[in-house]
Amino acid sequence: MAAKTDLLEEILRGIVREVNQKGNPAEAHSVNKLAADIFGYLQPRKDYFSGEIDFECLQRIFQFLRVVFHTEQKKLQHLGIGCMQRLLEDERFSPNNLTGESRHSFPEMFVNALAELCLEGSDDTVVEILRVSLQLACQPLWMQDPYALMKIIMFCMQVCGLRRSVNVKTAASATNVQAVTSFCKTVLNNANSAVDSVLPSDFQTVLTFFGDNLENLQNFSDDIKGIEVLRTTLLSIYTILRHTSKPIQHHPQFQEYVWRKITPALCHWLGKPAEMYMQSIARHVQAAAGLTNTNDMEMIEIKLIAQIFVHLARTYSRTDSMRCVLGSLLQRMASVVSVRQRLYTLSNLIEVLDSPHFLAELEGPNDHGFMPDTCLIAIVSETLAKLARIKHHEVETVCTKLALAFLTSLEHLMEGTDLAADQVAGINNAFARLGDTSPPSVEQLEEQAERLATQYQLQTAQSLEEAGAGDLENGRSRLESVDSIDAVEEEGERRGIVEAQTSLEEKTEKAEIRFGSGLETICPPRTEHDEIDSAARFLSQLTVSVRGMISKISTVEVDEAMQQFASDFCEDEKNLYNGIPYVNADAVYVATYQVLRFTVRGRDSRYYGRRLTKKSDAVPPMPEKEFISGVLGCGLLVYMSHAWIREVHQTILDVDILSDAGYMLSENEPPLIQTIRDIEGIGRDHPYLGDCVRLESVTRRSLKPERDAGTKLARYLVGRCWKGLEMSLQSVFLDLFSRTKLLSIKKELTEDVLQLMCSALGGLQRYADLCARLHLFDLCSSAYALLARVCCSSLYPSPSLNTAVTPNPLLLRLHPWSVLSIDVVLRRSLEMGSHNPECWKAFFTCYLYLHRLETKYLMSSKSASLTKRELQDCSSTVADITTRYMGSAETKPSEALDVDHSYMALGALLNSLDQCFVEATQKLNLTNLCNFIRTLGGVLLRVDTERIMLMERLTNVVILSSKCGRPLLHVMIVWATAIPFLYQTAASRTPVVSEKAVSNIHALVAALTSSVTENQHFHFNELQLKPYESLVCTQVCSTELQELIVYSLCNLVETSKSDIKSGWKSLFCTLRGIQIDSKSGSLLQAVSDVYEAYLNSDSIRIYTTSLWECIQSLLKLYRTALDSTTSDSLPLLGQNALKYIGHSMQLMFSLHLMSDFPGLVEAARIRAMLAPVQEIDFVLAIASTTEMLEEHLLEQIYVWIPGEETRSEIRTKFFTQKRSSSVDVEAVMESMWQWNGKKGILMAVHIVVDGLINGLSTSWSAVNSYAVETIIEVLRNGARQKQYTNFCLLIISTSLVPVMQKMLRRKNSRHDGPFQQLIGLLTELVADIFAASAEDLANAEYHLDVIFHFLAECLSCSHEATVKLGSSCVRHLVTRMADLPTTVCRESMVRNLLKVVHVAFVPLQDLMSCYSYHSKSIYGDTAHIKIAVTNDSSFMEMQKMRQNAYQIFLTEPQRKNELNAAINPDTSAAGKSFAFLVYPSELDYHVSSNLFLKRIPVDVLVNSLMCAFQTLNVLQYLLNSHTEPSRIKYLGSYERLMLLCIIRHIYTLACDFDNLSGLKFLIKRVFSSPYAINLCQLVETSGNLHTTELINILLLQRKSSSGVALFSDCPVLKLEDDMMSMEAMTFFEQYYIKWAEHLVQEYLATVSNNDRIIRRCAASKAETTPTSIPERLQETEKSEGSPGLVEVTLSGTTAGGSAPEITGVETRKRVILEIVETIHREMKTISERPLNSADSGEVSRKNPFRESVTSPLELPSDVAVELQTAIEEDVAITILAKRRLIYTVFEIASLPDSERVLLAVAVLRLCKILLEYNCSPDDEMLGTIQKFLMWIKSRF
Repeated sequence: MAAKTDLLEEILRGIVREVNQKGNPAEAHSVNKLAADIFGYLQPRKDYFSGEIDFECLQRIFQFLRVVFHTEQKKLQHLGIGCMQRLLEDERFSPNNLTGESRHSFPEMFVNALAELCLEGSDDTVVEILRVSLQLACQPLWMQDPYALMKIIMFCMQVCGLRRSVNVKTAASATNVQAVTSFCKTVLNNANSAVDSVLPSDFQTVLTFFGDNLENLQNFSDDIKGIEVLRTTLLSIYTILRHTSKPIQHHPQFQEYVWRKITPALCHWLGKPAEMYMQSIARHVQAAAGLTNTNDMEMIEIKLIAQIFVHLARTYSRTDSMRCVLGSLLQRMASVVSVRQRLYTLSNLIEVLDSPHFLAELEGPNDHGFMPDTCLIAIVSETLAKLARIKHHEVETVCTKLALAFLTSLEHLMEGTDLAADQVAGINNAFARLGDTSPPSVEQLEEQAERLATQYQLQTAQSLEEAGAGDLENGRSRLESVDSIDAVEEEGERRGIVEAQTSLEEKTEKAEIRFGSGLETICPPRTEHDEIDSAARFLSQLTVSVRGMISKISTVEVDEAMQQFASDFCEDEKNLYNGIPYVNADAVYVATYQVLRFTVRGRDSRYYGRRLTKKSDAVPPMPEKEFISGVLGCGLLVYMSHAWIREVHQTILDVDILSDAGYMLSENEPPLIQTIRDIEGIGRDHPYLGDCVRLESVTRRSLKPERDAGTKLARYLVGRCWKGLEMSLQSVFLDLFSRTKLLSIKKELTEDVLQLMCSALGGLQRYADLCARLHLFDLCSSAYALLARVCCSSLYPSPSLNTAVTPNPLLLRLHPWSVLSIDVVLRRSLEMGSHNPECWKAFFTCYLYLHRLETKYLMSSKSASLTKRELQDCSSTVADITTRYMGSAETKPSEALDVDHSYMALGALLNSLDQCFVEATQKLNLTNLCNFIRTLGGVLLRVDTERIMLMERLTNVVILSSKCGRPLLHVMIVWATAIPFLYQTAASRTPVVSEKAVSNIHALVAALTSSVTENQHFHFNELQLKPYESLVCTQVCSTELQELIVYSLCNLVETSKSDIKSGWKSLFCTLRGIQIDSKSGSLLQAVSDVYEAYLNSDSIRIYTTSLWECIQSLLKLYRTALDSTTSDSLPLLGQNALKYIGHSMQLMFSLHLMSDFPGLVEAARIRAMLAPVQEIDFVLAIASTTEMLEEHLLEQIYVWIPGEETRSEIRTKFFTQKRSSSVDVEAVMESMWQWNGKKGILMAVHIVVDGLINGLSTSWSAVNSYAVETIIEVLRNGARQKQYTNFCLLIISTSLVPVMQKMLRRKNSRHDGPFQQLIGLLTELVADIFAASAEDLANAEYHLDVIFHFLAECLSCSHEATVKLGSSCVRHLVTRMADLPTTVCRESMVRNLLKVVHVAFVPLQDLMSCYSYHSKSIYGDTAHIKIAVTNDSSFMEMQKMRQNAYQIFLTEPQRKNELNAAINPDTSAAGKSFAFLVYPSELDYHVSSNLFLKRIPVDVLVNSLMCAFQTLNVLQYLLNSHTEPSRIKYLGSYERLMLLCIIRHIYTLACDFDNLSGLKFLIKRVFSSPYAINLCQLVETSGNLHTTELINILLLQRKSSSGVALFSDCPVLKLEDDMMSMEAMTFFEQYYIKWAEHLVQEYLATVSNNDRIIRRCAASKAETTPTSIPERLQETEKSEGSPGLVEVTLSGTTAGGSAPEITGVETRKRVILEIVETIHREMKTISERPLNSADSGEVSRKNPFRESVTSPLELPSDVAVELQTAIEEDVAITILAKRRLIYTVFEIASLPDSERVLLAVAVLRLCKILLEYNCSPDDEMLGTIQKFLMWIKSRF
């Protein structure tokens, strides 16, 4: 002690000496005086200081030091500093020796003295001063005073603010830290006993001091002094935190100080968070530029704040009340404006991320076992994510370093070794399952809030109710029991089984009652009510079937049972609705799975228990929209309505199908439940098939609690920090490639950059593995994508990281990091992709890269180091690369593998890749497999260069999926997922790609049809062939591609004909779209083979579903053949199509007769396709003329036929239109539906035939012999069955004939061979139909009218061949029908024959209407006629027309002469054609104009008259065929009478023509005939026919009555239909009389050539008519007492009941002889009377249907002479013709005697009429009569 005292005093003396020597006098005086005082105090008080004088001593000492420090001498300053140091070492100045004011003032005065020296001294001096201050701070006794501490700290702040020297600042910081440390140790150690109650006041004072400094920083924070104050304060606070114990830090007062003082001040200083202003590239560039700024401020404050935060985090990590404070501070630290500050902050936080124990403490459960609400690491992660966007190497380095440190901590954390026991328990209690660690989404948070609010309301209501009952405790216990939701739900499920079963049974009963009736009627369209009932039946039957499915022992058996259930249900529904398939098995099959999915989901979520207990949170496991889309949007052919599915969904909301089936929850789920879960799993916990899951569960080991807790905590952290972790790892790659030049690398890849990239790749690999291990599948897609992008250099620009440049470009060298990265992607692809489909993209990126390497280096390279066989055993290569290159310090980042190892690595990766595809098809559930296929398909569409390879891979995936024991639903959905991509590829414009796509589609179809058995009512095979159908309909389908499709289908038919089943329908739809060239023989043969195989398959089920499509495709092929041909001949394609159409039609008729044939499935659609009923136009184009002829005939009938009633009946039967003007469409359709039934066959036939028929009128080439024969053959095949005859006739009348009429009426109508063939075959077919079943036909008259009307139109056309054919067809049809032993259609036949006659005379009538009766005008009277001559025919045609005309207009002798002269014509001469043009009479004759009214070609006139001749033969045949006694009844009296009138009508028209001399002369000039033109041949033929047939009728009647009827002039009653009745006999007698009178009149008028003779004879007859022979006979009999008509009979009986018999030969001779004598006397009188010359005058007779016109024009002399010659020639010919008509009556000599006797009275009647007229017949006529009378006389 003495030594130290002396030392202090020695220093003082040295100072005095130095001042005296070198100082000024004033300083010396002052120093000496102060020194004397100091020595005076120190000498006597060496051992003890009194407090009373100590303060004065201190004042003197520090005053002395201030004087010294104010001098400018360095030595004195150092001596002063040494004095202060010795002062601290002197025991006399120890705090224990100072009391009172001196004790408190010493530190202040000490620091003030040092501060004065700091103001003047140098930096070294200041450092020495601070060392002295540090010595002061090291003395705990001095530092226990808070004010001393504050003085020292303020001194340090002052020094740092005044000095810029680093040494000064370091010394000041050391002094500060030591002072605070000493204070804390001294104060807190002395107050340990008071920690639990209150903190020491001195400690609180210091804390308040620091807090006030932080709060006041806002006033001087921009000043240098303020910054130093901040640093000193932060350092002091950090020192306090370091040197205070945890109990002190956890003291409430200290915590309050932290969150009230420290953290708010720090947050305020850090400022507002700079919310990522770096959102654009420009901001990123600006931020990166700020990192290179050298003038940036130091980071001491940031470091101190980070250290403070870390310490606070360590201290308060498990204190919930402080976590929000820490989070706020960390948020401000991470969001400072300066990027460097933020980067520095993160660098200082690495110890947080690098310590697993710290992470567990920071983010683990708190002291109460609950997880913290605020995740501090997430804030760091977010900062990393934002900072990683700045493209700067320093930023990338820091981010990568932090990410790798965090990954390392997480990996260690997963082991669980860093967790305490309480943390393990807390984590496992907080997270029951690993999936619970996922951060909740917004929807989950909202749902949880609603659920909590609902539970709170229920609890409150129940509590109030129980409290109101007075039992609060029981209410609480019940409330607790209600909180056990699971128990309530299980109880509700048990209660709901019976109720649900009852509800379902009630619905089923109602369904059965509703559908009990109406099964035998044709089913109408289903209503919504029907759909509801069908859905109820479905659920009822499904419940029964599920009971059997539960007992199945494998998923395969379960799926087969579901298929069978779907087929059976569809069959039952089809039977209920008369064979109409409203649903198909595919739809029922999918709906079954959907219902069971809904039920399994509901049981997993305990939906049914909540539903039955009416819980508000009972949300359906599958909404209605999702349920419906799951059925209708599955991609299959689904025939099912929304109403049906909606009803099913509404029902299963309340009904648990599995519970109703008796299934209860068990530990081991049956295969049925496993089959349902194999569709989509349970969320994401069931990514694989159930069988694979069971195999994996056997080998899986359970985790220890520590590892389980560590894994959960790691997942909890990654789930909240993934974004920053991911962005940090990929920050180095964000700006790797240039955007403008894809092949250039933007960064300069130095060794540092490459090393960083390798580290980042390693981090990405670890991150991907970590996500897979933690089941964070949503987070790893971007990491996988980045790994794939960086490593697969052939898809992206190639950095040198991936491949090393080698001298030989044909040798492969890979970088080890690329190999390892690809291996990670492949190794984890199945697991990650099954949970996150986005991960598949990275997998396929690697797949494409490896394929390109394989193609380039293994397939194309000739110098590969390893062969493919050697590459097969490369499984250990990747592991070897990992061992060699991972963690090796000698491996450079840019070093690549050698060639051998590169090839081995490639082989190993390829093997791993193939294994991935195989495992995907075998393990993935349906949803994940579809995602896999969709991703593969997306790559297929995006990548052009590897499309063929990708198509093959996609095809193999689908095929493998179908062969690994999956359910049919999986196969169907997988196919539906993959086929759109193959279809789009097939539609490519690249031929190679499209053809390869078609080949792959064929491979799919062939594999699936052979491996999948299609049950009844399924349409999967139909769906498989739909791509072909869609493809051929596209515009990009080339001819080569179509041929490939056809060959594919042909191959499919050859190999799998019996397996196609429903696929036939799509197959034929495909063939419908094929454009086949007729020149392609092999393709045509392939198509023919397909149809041949189908039509010979003999499978009713196949025909039911696809026969209609087969026919439609054949029709399309036929139309294609028509469109492709350019000639009239039909190509072979069309011929084959028609052949198979005929075959199919015959097959359809056969199927219709089969009772087990259910009918076509398209029956309803066929009904909708039925074309509108066509109608023939019964109005002829020449209707005006035919109506005129009809009126003319009616007028004549009123003259010819006696009896008004008979005439009215004739008019009604044959002139009034009995049919309607249009077809009754409803009746026709009703008949069609009735015949069709539920099978739809006849309607299908009708549509096909109608299509063929309509094609005749639309295409010129469609009218060919093959089509004609096919149409007729189809109708004939149908008509062979009696039940189809009406159907065939209906088609003929409403389809075929109307079309033929349109064809005939066209401007350029066809009259070639096929059309004529059609007319002939149609006529033959109709004749056959009527001949086979005339009695059974409905509407037979209508059908006959249609045919005859069409044939009549054929007669009116201008083509000679068609006219002749029409006439022949009429004759054939009438002949065939006349031979039928029936009365059917006799009236219609007669009526139509009348129409035929009118049509035949239309051209002639048009010409005759231009002339007056007996007109001699050449060019017409009422109209002008001109002759048009054209050169549009050949000479041979002209000659042929002339010969035909001679056949009509010349007599037989004339015709022979003319035909002989016309032989061997000059064929080289030009031919001409002629036409009559009819002009109005008002038009000047000499004006040439086109305003003619009618144009009548000469050939049409000739052909029509030839038709008239043939019609006479038809009429004759019809009458003669009904003369036999057995056939008389088949032709009634009215029909016979009308036939006679028709014949007489022809006779009258011909006679009218013969009376027009001018017209005949004009025609003579046209034909250049040397003879006069007339129709005497037609007159004679028709007249003779009429007479002959009338006599035959009379003969028939006499034969049947066995007597000779005597003609009477009594009134005629109505004609009876019975031919043999007395009324009929009387009527025909009267008709005969009128006809005989007409013949006599015509004959006499012709002979006398004067009509006045006729009138005079008529008047003479009216005045003095001699008694007729019958009258005399009657008078004779009256005298004998016999009234009435007397009939002379040979048998002695009378026809009349009241007439007496005239018996005896003598009596008969007497009667006949009297008649003979009377006739002899009249003949003698006529022969002796001279002819009066005045009677030769000509009197014109008025035309009954035409008015007279002006006189004919004057003619030239030569023409007049020629005309007169022709008239004279006509007279001779006409006389001869008229005479022959009368001679016909007398030509009975050839008859047997009995018949001649019967007709004798009729002949005598004619003789009487001839003689009654007061005129003289010619000698020849009289001689004929005389001969007849002589015969009579000799006979009797």
